[in-house]
Amino acid sequence: MPSPPKFKLIWSEKNRDAVRALGKKAIHRGLKKEFLDSIEFIIEKLSEEPLGWGDPLYSYKAMDLSLCHGIYFLLHIYYAVDENKQIVYVQELLPIPGLGLDDPGRDPAA
Repeated sequence: MPSPPKFKLIWSEKNRDAVRALGKKAIHRGLKKEFLDSIEFIIEKLSEEPLGWGDPLYSYKAMDLSLCHGIYFLLHIYYAVDENKQIVYVQELLPIPGLGLDDPGRDPAA
């Protein structure tokens, strides 16, 4: 029996919707397996070793959070880690441009 995750993941409804939308896009573009592999890997890393996997960007000392960025195959993710409470707050999950899940020609800041 696998051990329980070390960190609890918190996904907003907006982020869950984004994952569903990317999943549908992956199916339509023939990238279902690659997408599922990417999501599974990211969830495993965030649950087990979020500070060891992603690259640290900022430290919010007053809130005791570390903001990190991680990349795996089709996706990249921004997340904050509360090491004392063992919680990971997912901020944003995005497709890596040019690998099939993005919308070429669309300004990502729009």
